[in-house]
Amino acid sequence: MIKGSVPEMITRTMQKLQDMVIFEKVTKVNYQMEAIRRFSYPYQALEEVVVNAFYHRDYMSCQPIIIEIEPELVRVISYPGIDRSISQKDIEAGDRFSTRYYRNKRLGEFLKELDLSEGKCTGIPTIQEELRNNGSPKARFYTDEDRRAVTVEIPIHPDFLENQSVVTLETAHSGEKQPVTASKTAHSNKKQPVADDQAACSENNLPGEVREASVFDGEQLLRKKLRETHYTKKTRENIVFLYHALANEVFGRSDIVATLGLSESAARDLLKKMRQSDLVSPVTGYGKGRYRFL
Repeated sequence: MIKGSVPEMITRTMQKLQDMVIFEKVTKVNYQMEAIRRFSYPYQALEEVVVNAFYHRDYMSCQPIIIEIEPELVRVISYPGIDRSISQKDIEAGDRFSTRYYRNKRLGEFLKELDLSEGKCTGIPTIQEELRNNGSPKARFYTDEDRRAVTVEIPIHPDFLENQSVVTLETAHSGEKQPVTASKTAHSNKKQPVADDQAACSENNLPGEVREASVFDGEQLLRKKLRETHYTKKTRENIVFLYHALANEVFGRSDIVATLGLSESAARDLLKKMRQSDLVSPVTGYGKGRYRFL
């Protein structure tokens, strides 16, 4: 669980997204010296969407900022919706939202001092430009008729569609979030290309980064098993989060506490449910109470 000031929450949210969804693909071509590099999601575009969500949200409301990660996109939902001074036509076009009304203006000035925002209606053009430069489709913006919420969908680069799977991340309000790290990233400052011949290796011989990315392969089976249970939505989400963080690890109750921010008793109950549903199996040789996902 993440707590802190708005800048701290923005920074740590971006760290989680960077760990979960940002990957790089490098292709060597014979018609130029430089290889072609593209990212599943450009970091700057995601950062702009996250900053806007925290900048323009209603801090008098208890509604959380919600981030949903699906195979083909990242969806960010924040409250309230886009101001009525911006027409529905401009929202659907998604090119630039120009208004003289700024929600949380003092917060915007503070974020500007931290170089997280410019406060000149440049956020939307920046998002679309970063996606365009990466070769990704345009971001899409939606709001309901009453302008109660705004939804931003950032499509994944088409070259990464086959390698992604469903993840759900919900950030709590008032400085609390519950994201979980999924796998290694490849940010523009941390280039980690995966060669095509590596993808053809057997799983046991894969390099560490590729092997960690393979944790997504069993998620559909995990979700199928969870649908057969009567667990609450929150319990199912916690199990999926835990799977992405510890799928390749031997873990115990203390690891669940550290990963999900649960109490000892809540971690014990969650572990019991996973055992009863045959989602984990005990592991010997690592001490008492150690498990691994099936």
